[in-house]
Amino acid sequence: MPIMNEYYVYGLIDPRTNSIFYIGKGKGKRVFQHFKEKEDYHTNSEKLKLIAEIQKEGQQVNHIFIGENLKEETALLLEKLLIYRIGRKIFNEGCLTNIVPGGRWNSEASYFLSNEDLPSIEAIKSQYPDLISVLEKFPKISKEFSGLQDPNNSENKTLYIYEKNGTKLYDWDIDYLIKLFGLSSALEIINTLKDTVMPVYARGRLWSKINHEKLEDISKIPFQEMDIIDFGFVKQINNVLVKKNNLSLKCLFPDGKIHNEIVIISDSNEITLTSYYLNGNKKHITSCIEGKLNGKCRSWHANGQLKEEMEYILDRRISKTCYFPSGVIQMIENYNNEGNSVSVKTWYDNEQLCFESNENGLSYSYSLAGKIISKSIRSGDLHNGGHLLAWEYSEDGKVKKEIKSYYLNHLLHGYEKSYYDTGELRREVDYTNGPDNKIIKLYKKNGEETIKKT
Repeated sequence: MPIMNEYYVYGLIDPRTNSIFYIGKGKGKRVFQHFKEKEDYHTNSEKLKLIAEIQKEGQQVNHIFIGENLKEETALLLEKLLIYRIGRKIFNEGCLTNIVPGGRWNSEASYFLSNEDLPSIEAIKSQYPDLISVLEKFPKISKEFSGLQDPNNSENKTLYIYEKNGTKLYDWDIDYLIKLFGLSSALEIINTLKDTVMPVYARGRLWSKINHEKLEDISKIPFQEMDIIDFGFVKQINNVLVKKNNLSLKCLFPDGKIHNEIVIISDSNEITLTSYYLNGNKKHITSCIEGKLNGKCRSWHANGQLKEEMEYILDRRISKTCYFPSGVIQMIENYNNEGNSVSVKTWYDNEQLCFESNENGLSYSYSLAGKIISKSIRSGDLHNGGHLLAWEYSEDGKVKKEIKSYYLNHLLHGYEKSYYDTGELRREVDYTNGPDNKIIKLYKKNGEETIKKT
């Protein structure tokens, strides 16, 4: 019989500042599981980075049980109330590394809460009286999200999106932007817009926190990701392009430092745009001929280290090299005459090879220690009769999983096998006769078949 009051709400504490940096709800040993998490695409990377920093300094993360012996519904409510009252760092509300607002949150819900989304103090006193003494210790200190706040924008959670020619496309709220592009990319756009009233160029479009009927056409100017667009500068450029003059122009940040400079050579239809960070370091140099990217286009990290170098011949990509902020190479990618990637190599920031693939369809992935953790061989078009052979390995070199598959008449065929850490077959999926005739077998370590599904 389940225990009714088995839940608790806890806070993780940074021993260096004695401040709570994460609020969670759980039962059993949940509070300790954060220290076993590995970073991947769906984990809270800021929380894990902070834990790693604390441990690197020879200290241990502390924790506090804020509420104990709670029913699940009560624990969920307390978690949500505490996150709301303390605030999340990622949205500039407070100091917590939490990403979602807590409670029974799901991906279709908003990332933001208001007072209307929470029960009143009177309702809490009536339905959850045990929480009152806890909440008195945590008064509301968080700030409201104001990333898009502007006197000219009454809707401070709305973005306005435009084509490069200035035509208005959409009005999006932040939640929709996050669902469409993911949290990291959405926040990059929001944080760039936060400190300016000017639109920002990103993902081939213009983004503004102010509602304009139409914006100036920037389609002939080689702006790059997260460039802040000064439309006085754009008007000057467009006037020069109409008159077909040769000219060099600059626009400045409010503090007088160079923001952008452009060189126009009308005789050869060549434009070179150089953009700068607020700290004076170069952000990117981009060149085009007749509106097509040409030559080596470079971008830099804010600290002055080279970030990316792309080589083009009239819009056709030749190669791409990326660098970590430390200057270590992160990736080298080469392209064929059709602009498709034919070979890739990536590295960890300790210069250890992470992944490599070549034009023959062979690829390897490596652990941080340099051991092979996966291998695959592709031949032909996988969606039109091509084949894939793939293996995953444990750190000690044992096969964890193997795959042999191909598509026939747009249907997946083949098999998959996975193994216990000790090497015995654990699971077998046979879809040789197509996904509709799939057979799944599960095995014990002694080889005995336990389950067969068709």
